[in-house]
Amino acid sequence: MSIYRQYVLPFVVRSEKRKDPFSIEAEVATVFVLSELERKNGRLNANKQEKSVYISKVGYPLVLIVKDKSTYVFDGLSRISYNWTYYETSQVEKVIGDFEANCRIPELYTEFLDKYQNFHYTINSKKLTCESLIADSTLLNELNNYRNEATEIYDTSTASLIMPVLKETEAKKIVDQIETLQLEFKEKTEKLKQLPELISKTTSKHIEGFSFEIKAFEEEAEAKIKAQKEVINPKIEKLTQEHKKQIEQLEKSIDSEQDPLEKQKTRIEKTMKEREANISHYSKQIKLQAQRGNKRSEDSLKRKSSREKQELDELQTQYKKIEKQLKKLTEQKISETLKLKQEFDKKVQIERKPILTLESLRDEKQEKFNQESKKLEEQTKSVLEEIESFIDQQEKLLANTESITLETDTKLKSNTIIYVPFYIAAYKKINTNLKRHFIFPPALASSLSFSSKLKGALGMAKIKSLLNERFKAISTLGENLQQLETAVNSEIRVQIDDELKQKNNILNMKTQLTNGLLLLKEEGWLSETDYQTLLSTLNTEILS
Repeated sequence: MSIYRQYVLPFVVRSEKRKDPFSIEAEVATVFVLSELERKNGRLNANKQEKSVYISKVGYPLVLIVKDKSTYVFDGLSRISYNWTYYETSQVEKVIGDFEANCRIPELYTEFLDKYQNFHYTINSKKLTCESLIADSTLLNELNNYRNEATEIYDTSTASLIMPVLKETEAKKIVDQIETLQLEFKEKTEKLKQLPELISKTTSKHIEGFSFEIKAFEEEAEAKIKAQKEVINPKIEKLTQEHKKQIEQLEKSIDSEQDPLEKQKTRIEKTMKEREANISHYSKQIKLQAQRGNKRSEDSLKRKSSREKQELDELQTQYKKIEKQLKKLTEQKISETLKLKQEFDKKVQIERKPILTLESLRDEKQEKFNQESKKLEEQTKSVLEEIESFIDQQEKLLANTESITLETDTKLKSNTIIYVPFYIAAYKKINTNLKRHFIFPPALASSLSFSSKLKGALGMAKIKSLLNERFKAISTLGENLQQLETAVNSEIRVQIDDELKQKNNILNMKTQLTNGLLLLKEEGWLSETDYQTLLSTLNTEILS
C-alpha cells in the first residue's frame, strides 16, 4: 500500500487536573493492574480461574484519503461499511429534457405538469456501498480533535501497529466515486434550480396566451353581436310597439265592459245606503207608535219597512252579481295580458336567438379559459413544491456528504495512516481452550483526588479512577479487535500472532512493569500490600 506518511496517536494524555507527568512505565503498569482486576474481578486473593495470555498495545489503523479541502476516513481493517444515498442524474436530465420538448404547446405542457406531479417518485434514489468508509459524525468529531496530537513515525518495525488490509486504490476508488457523484449532484442541482423559474415563466406565458386568445375571441364575438343587434333590435322594437297596442286594445275592451258595471255598482251602493237609512228610521218610528198604542200607524210603518228590506235584498243580490262580473273581467284582463306577454317574449326570444348563441359561446369560452388557467396554476404550484422539496433534499444530501469528511488538516495534507492505540488483554480459562478479551481504549490520566483516597478501603480498586475513557465513539473501534484472532483474513491473523502474542506483549516487559508499579505506589494508587502482591503475581504467575 502506497500511503505516504504514518502517524500514531497517544494512548494517554493528562487531564486538566493532573500536573505530574505520566510515563510509559506508569501507563503499562496501570493497564497491567487494571487487567489483573478484570481477570480476578477486582479480588487479588480470588480463586485462580483465568490466566493472562498477553496484554498488548496495538495501533488500530485509520486510513485518511485527502481530496482537496476534504479528508475521508476509512477503517483500515475493513470492519465498517456505509451506504451513501444519491439520485440518478440522468433522470434529472430527462426531466429537463421533457420540459424543453413540451413547454411550447399548451396541451403538451399540461401533460408534462401532470407527469411530474409526484416528482420524488419520478426520481429514483440509489445506494453506493462504501466499504470501510467511516461516516459516524460523533466518531469523526472526536477524531478531528484527536488527530492534532498525532506524531509521525518513520520506523514501524518496533511499533505494535496492525497494518491496514484496506488497499489505498480501493479507498481512492470510493472517494473518486463520491467526488464524481458529488460534482454531478452539484451541477445537476444547480441546473435543476433553474427549472422552477422556467416553469413559472412558461405557465405565465401560457396563461397570458389564453388571455390574448379569449380577448380576441371576445372582441370578435362582440362585433358579431353588435351586427346582429343592428338587424334584430328594430324587429324587437316593432314587436314591442305591436305588443303595446295589443295591451291597449285589451285594456280598452275590458274597460268598456267594466265602466258601466262600475257606474251601476256605484248607483246601487247609493240606493242601498238610502234603503238602510229608511229601514233604520222605520224601526225607530215603529217602536214610538207601539209605545203610544197607535196600532194603525205601527202596522203601516211595518209594511213600509218590509218593502224597504225586500228592495235592499234585491239590491244586495244585484251588487254581488256586479262584483262577480267585475272580478271576472279583472281576471280576464290579467290572463290575456299574461298571454300576450308570453307571446311577445317568445317572439323576442326567437328574434334574439342568434345574439344569445353568440353570447353563450363567448361565456363558454371564458369559463373554459378560467378553468384551464386555474388548472395550470394548480399544476404548476404542485410541481414547483415537489421540485423545490427535491432540491432541498438534494442540498441536504450534499451537506450530508460534507459531514462524512473532515476538513483537511494543515499537518496531514497527504494520504495518511493514523493509528489509534488500544491495549488488548487476552485471558484463558485454566485447563481449557476458552479465551476472552478485554479492551482498554484511549484514556485521560487523572490525579489522586480526595474521593479516590477515600476509596482506600476498597484497596487496589481505586486505581480504576486513574484512567478514564476519553472518547465514546473511538472506543467502539476496540470492539473490532476482539474478533481479530478469529478473522477470516489470514493477513490479520498473522499480524495478531506476531504483534500481540510475541513482539508487543507487555507481560514480557518485567523491568518497565516493575518500575511502573513502583511509580503507582509512590503516587498513592497502590498500597504496599497491593504493590507486593502485584510483584508476586508478575514473578510467579505471569512470568513463570
